[in-house]
Formats: sequence, structure tokens, C-alpha cells
Amino acid sequence: IKGMYTDYRVDDLVSFSTSGSPTYGDVRLGTVSSVNVDTKYSDINIGTLVSDMNVKSAYGDITVKSVSPKLRSITVTASYADLELGLSGGMSVSFDADLTYGDLSISKKYNVKYTENRETNTK
Repeated sequence: IKGMYTDYRVDDLVSFSTSGSPTYGDVRLGTVSSVNVDTKYSDINIGTLVSDMNVKSAYGDITVKSVSPKLRSITVTASYADLELGLSGGMSVSFDADLTYGDLSISKKYNVKYTENRETNTK
């Protein structure tokens, strides 16, 4: 899918993929197995992610309300964007975050073990 100023709303689908860089339109997906999106100025909202997601985003927020226990991977490369993931209780995950001018916050209800490497005061 490629479009400018176009909103996408789909309830249930196997995969959602964009080519090029759609801009300004929002993406709202219900349950989706695989997502591959490269966008600017677009918010991405996913109800349930089943398998994998690869998103490149600039100036658009990414929200995944819930993930399936079958989840394989989530890769996000974003600038000036927020990422919110809804994880089920008891789910074990590992992640690597490289943030520039960004914040990482994890609810205190989760038991988290992490290491931090702070290269500058902004990264």
C-alpha cells in the first residue's frame, strides 16, 4: 500500500505492508499477523499483533495494545515517536533499545532486569 494523506482501517488481516513512505495518514489495524511499515507523520495503532512487526517511523506514534504468545519479533526504528506495547502478565520478553532524545518507561508492576549504557546525556 502506498498513499499520502490516506487513513487505513482494517479489522482482521494476515499481513499489512507498505512500500515507499506513506505520509500523514493513520494506520489502525485490529488483529494482524505480520506488519511491515515505513512511514512519516503517521500514527500506527494495532489491536493484537500475532507474529512479527517491522516499523520505520518518523514523527508518528506506534501503539500495540496486545501481543500473542506466538510473537516472534518486533523491530522499530523511529525518530521523534513514542512506542507503547501491551504485554500479557507472565510473558517473558527481551529487547534492545537504542534511544536518542527518547525515554524508556516500564510499568513498576513488571519485574525487569536490565543494563544501561549511557553514551551521552541525550542517548
